[in-house]
Amino acid sequence: MSLHIVQIIDNLIIGGAQKLLVTLASQAEANRLELTIVSLSLNNDRVILDELASLGTKVIIFPAQHLLDLRCIFRLSRFLSGKNFDLVQCHLTYANIIGTLCGRLASLPVVTTLHSTEDVLQEFHTFIGVLETWTIRHLAKRVVAVGYSIADSFQERLRGRAIDVIPNAVPIPARITEKERLELRKEITGDMGKKIVISVGRIALPKGYEDLVTAFSFLVPSHPNLVLILIGDGPLFEEIRNLISRLSLEKNVLLLGAREDVPRLLAASDLYVSSSHWEGLPLAILEAMMAGLPIVATRVGDIPSVVTADIGLVVPPHQPESIAEAIAKLLDEPANLRQMGAAGRALAVEQYSPQAWMERLSNFYAQTLR
Repeated sequence: MSLHIVQIIDNLIIGGAQKLLVTLASQAEANRLELTIVSLSLNNDRVILDELASLGTKVIIFPAQHLLDLRCIFRLSRFLSGKNFDLVQCHLTYANIIGTLCGRLASLPVVTTLHSTEDVLQEFHTFIGVLETWTIRHLAKRVVAVGYSIADSFQERLRGRAIDVIPNAVPIPARITEKERLELRKEITGDMGKKIVISVGRIALPKGYEDLVTAFSFLVPSHPNLVLILIGDGPLFEEIRNLISRLSLEKNVLLLGAREDVPRLLAASDLYVSSSHWEGLPLAILEAMMAGLPIVATRVGDIPSVVTADIGLVVPPHQPESIAEAIAKLLDEPANLRQMGAAGRALAVEQYSPQAWMERLSNFYAQTLR
């Protein structure tokens, strides 16, 4: 017998939680899941919507004008009551509040999902954090975190409530040929001989891109053939562009915006860097490992438990000098660079593949419904 699960999320703008829903959609049929996704925003990315449509996943939009939009709450509760859903799972702050409330009003079991550490609340008004905490504590049947550090960070807020941990997953990418790789490198940099460092993510405060660009200003004098490509869009896009200009790094730091070919860009690169100030378990790092890239990352969230010494280097956050030193160290040791990339890919395939993740998630759903 298949399960009909509804996933409620703040929006379908490209991000870690949204990518996870695409992965779930790709695995749903093989695991006897019928999937419906609800977005609480009209601001949704066409790339995500097209991917979900190609997988045959139903997407319903219930735009909320504000957090306690009674009209949205009424309509969503009625929708959940009128379908044969077995379980509701909510993702991100607004959905953890509105979706959990509506799921309970529809007499359905609700799972809330924690995607980042509690530091993310500084992006929101204090009242929203308090309301999310109350809703999770009193209305959710189960709570799941995508990383162990995230679960730890919420323990005090949730006053010891049990939190299950199901680490993120990423698809295993298709391989590209060496010819395709070289052509893509030339397309990006104009020179196949340049070394490419890549970082993928929303151009926003948590990602620490100012630190990464500053690190490159330290690196370029000694490594003039080095190019950093930043993939993504976000509220700080123009600010980072201006910083690149002020530091005269236009030839060495390229802002490529949102791209649909991230797996290919990863495969064409030499090294992945995450400069985040706070994180949970970033999908972008797992995707880079799947692509066989060694990692330089900041010591936040679950990153230190994943990026071990055989996979890459971990440095303190907010320290551009340390990021620059780690990048230089790895790039100056090509043999070690290849070994780290191979070790990272092997670990990612074993621990973070969609198949391994779905086995854990299916067992979790079954336990919740029992």
